[in-house]
Amino acid sequence: MLVLPAADGVIPAGVTEALDAALRTRPAAAYARLTLPGADHLLGRWLGEHPEECERVAAALLEGVDRGPKSA
Repeated sequence: MLVLPAADGVIPAGVTEALDAALRTRPAAAYARLTLPGADHLLGRWLGEHPEECERVAAALLEGVDRGPKSA
């Protein structure tokens, strides 16, 4: 899972898009992208200040674990 802030003042959007594209080329791997509106580059700190969003990330991660890898 790629968890991202809606806007990141440190990592250029092109880097994020390249990483996203690379992750999507792996057919055997389950992959999801989760964008957090209002979050900033320091996601760990931001999630600590927004427990409801931390729960949303955890639920998305657990959903991915339950599904397992995607079939090719």
